[in-house]
Amino acid sequence: MLDLIRAVNPWLETAVVLAAFWVVYWLGTGSPRFWHQAIGRDGRYSTSLFQTLAWTVVVLAAYLTIWFARVHVGTTAGAGAVPQNVLVALGFSLGTTATAAGITSTRLRTNREHREAATPGELTLAQLINDDQGHPSLHKAQLMAWTAVALGIYIVATVDAVTRTLSATSVDALPPLPDIDTTLLLLTGLGHAGYLAVKGLSSPESGSGSPTQVAMPSSPGPIPPPGPTSPLVHVPALPEAATGPGVEAAAAAAAANPRSARVPGFLPSANGLHFINAWPHEPDLTIALPGVGTLPIGDASNGVCGGMVYTVRDVFQTPGLAPVAVTDNPPPSSPLYRYIVTRLLESFDVGHLGFARYFEWMLTPDADAGLGPILTRRGLAWKTIVEEWAGRIRPELDAGRVVCLGLVTVAGSDPRLLGQNHQVMAYGYDLGDDGSLTLHIYDPNTPRAQADDVRISLSVLRPRQATPITHNVAIDHPIRGFFHTTYTYQDPRGRLD
Repeated sequence: MLDLIRAVNPWLETAVVLAAFWVVYWLGTGSPRFWHQAIGRDGRYSTSLFQTLAWTVVVLAAYLTIWFARVHVGTTAGAGAVPQNVLVALGFSLGTTATAAGITSTRLRTNREHREAATPGELTLAQLINDDQGHPSLHKAQLMAWTAVALGIYIVATVDAVTRTLSATSVDALPPLPDIDTTLLLLTGLGHAGYLAVKGLSSPESGSGSPTQVAMPSSPGPIPPPGPTSPLVHVPALPEAATGPGVEAAAAAAAANPRSARVPGFLPSANGLHFINAWPHEPDLTIALPGVGTLPIGDASNGVCGGMVYTVRDVFQTPGLAPVAVTDNPPPSSPLYRYIVTRLLESFDVGHLGFARYFEWMLTPDADAGLGPILTRRGLAWKTIVEEWAGRIRPELDAGRVVCLGLVTVAGSDPRLLGQNHQVMAYGYDLGDDGSLTLHIYDPNTPRAQADDVRISLSVLRPRQATPITHNVAIDHPIRGFFHTTYTYQDPRGRLD
């Protein structure tokens, strides 16, 4: 038996043993997909479970390969004790997994969090670095990055140990199982700590519902019930979890009857700004630098659409505050202009890298792409129809709240094209029995006389396919997709005059 082992490459021997473990797993569970052990309770890939599974497989493979290499040089002795830092790394993984599961279980048990179970068709590896809404998550990405670096370095160290074992001239000089560098272990531990801190301190509601953090005024006024003057219709949204193979059928069922909603009291010609998003070449913002002069930032001629949309929503949601009556574009020195520019910067959600979402969508294909359910990359049609419209935009409109939207109009990796995207606000929709969706839009680029007639239309029945979007928004580009932007209310009283 030992002679047979010595005649085969130790890496091949390890592969055979791991394959045998895989077959046993297959027979015991009825499924060959051992990586599904990294799926959490919500049916999505769990970052903590995945890195625990990865460390377990890598360390097991390292130990087996080094043992087989030792047999090649004449000893059946094991590779010795598992090094301390490796044990600590495994402890980090198991501890993070257990703690994360405990946090989630406690929230679910106490009804502080509700999660719709995902279907197998929704499984993608992107979930390892995305939050529940499919947005890139910094703390998850950090944990996965340090885990990947540590695993890569450990694999290289294992290859070196196996090479030195096979070339050893004495069994007394055989290298032990590789250890993990202490500095790298510390950085990995910080990744685990950051992951758990964000998971433990984040609001449960933000992880299961809309990502928008809306700090509303204390009393925005009641929302009128549905009626002739307020066609607000409360109907169930297409569940965000309805993302499996039958999603087209689910979308068709959701569109079985015509439905409509309007935000009570909002009309672009009355509540929007009475001037359009057309400005001369002047700085968005000027900062005074003592002893130096002034520092101009931005160019208003590129547009301040996000600031105009956020200003309109602030005013609309402020009880007793009349719409802005100014009919001409305010000068740069005016309080109104400064307020609009301030809200423009806030519309980019710089603190959470919200502007990067436009770039991410610019890099995303129109239709789903990939090699199967695990490696599927969702296209803009899916993101727009399933994640944004059904999961975030429609519930807000059904509840009588206007929704700020980011429109992605271009494709490519050139960051200079970011300025060609646009921001608008939805205040209603019509959903036909044929699955056709029409959003009613306030567009800061459209003059007041045509403001009430701006529309964005598409079909919601085929989210996996490239879906054409028609519109009459006053921009020079087609709309590839749109998403619900993060909005936080600001009280504009006393800041516009």
